Amino acid sequence: MHRGSVIAGLTVLLASAVGSPVVPASAPRPGGVLQSATSSGQVATPVSRDLLDRYCVTCHNQRMKAEDRPAFDELDLGQVGKHAPLLEKVVRKLRSGQMPPDGSRRPAPETLERFVTALENALDQEAARAPDPGRVASRRLNRLEYVNAVQDLLAFEVDGTQLLPSDMAGFGFDNNADVLSITPALMARYSAAATKISRAAVGSVDNRPIQQVYSLGFEQQDARMGEDLPFATPGGVAVRHMFPLDGE
Repeated sequence: MHRGSVIAGLTVLLASAVGSPVVPASAPRPGGVLQSATSSGQVATPVSRDLLDRYCVTCHNQRMKAEDRPAFDELDLGQVGKHAPLLEKVVRKLRSGQMPPDGSRRPAPETLERFVTALENALDQEAARAPDPGRVASRRLNRLEYVNAVQDLLAFEVDGTQLLPSDMAGFGFDNNADVLSITPALMARYSAAATKISRAAVGSVDNRPIQQVYSLGFEQQDARMGEDLPFATPGGVAVRHMFPLDGE
């Protein structure tokens, strides 16, 4: 295996997910009324504009449109998929009783229930016909995932804490795509790590001599210092050192 290819392969161990394409909603039925279907396949009550025109358009129209006040006077209920985000908000507002606001004319409870149910069924039908799971944010491997990938690909153990900086956490998880961005400085660290790992894994004769110091700390001379040492060993130290080449 050529060292350059190993460096390139390790450098691009930055995972990204391809989002699902957005599927356009199918054309509305004639007349601007969408026949919604229930889970049993039976046709439910069509979504009518009557409630919006009678109780909502007075305040929600193009003339009084604002950032926090959508317009319903030109809303086509025959294209539920096109206006799904807005209609989902309408359902929540009506279900919670926030709309119509206090002091305004309100429809009869059975009329409101019939409209919301028909709208929910239409939204469910449209979601089943044109699923849109959204897109997965592109992300890189975090430090632990990178180390594990090197272990799986090269059967080579590396100390990620010595090669790469720690990862930020998002909502308590260090593999959250929202915080796993990559900057030029971090990319340089990954490239440097890939260079060191590839040299060690391939065992190039071009490796330069290095000096590695292992600190003993406060050594005890009357006790066994670790599981890597033989029994009845007083003091001493055992370390794992990687030699990239065979030799004497």
